[in-house]
Amino acid sequence: MKKGLTRELMTPKQIECFDLICDVVGGEHHIRGTSARIEDATSHGIRVGGLLQNFSTTDRDLLTRLVVLGHDRCIRVEVASSSRGYTAFMLHKRARFGRNYEVCPGLEEAAADIRKKFPQPAEVGHE
Repeated sequence: MKKGLTRELMTPKQIECFDLICDVVGGEHHIRGTSARIEDATSHGIRVGGLLQNFSTTDRDLLTRLVVLGHDRCIRVEVASSSRGYTAFMLHKRARFGRNYEVCPGLEEAAADIRKKFPQPAEVGHE
């Protein structure tokens, strides 16, 4: 990890966010020693910029892991641009219950809300 926020300087909520991104990419060693940079976003969140990994929903399912673990751990994940060819993530610890802008719903609740907005066809074909 290039200069920036270190685990020793993180708040407990920031550590939870850092642990999430480490779990998603397969360990802290996939962030340290790379071009990734961890920055202080708020006392309850971090910004991770400069990740080189490709995030997708299948094959190497990093995007799915990020979404599922974010909902499971009550961490809001935002995808942002970092610099050309790089992705940044903003991660903020949330609560399960509270005001709308302070919460992170469980995965099942979030999926149910999306499925109400975008109903699936009666049968999804297999090819």
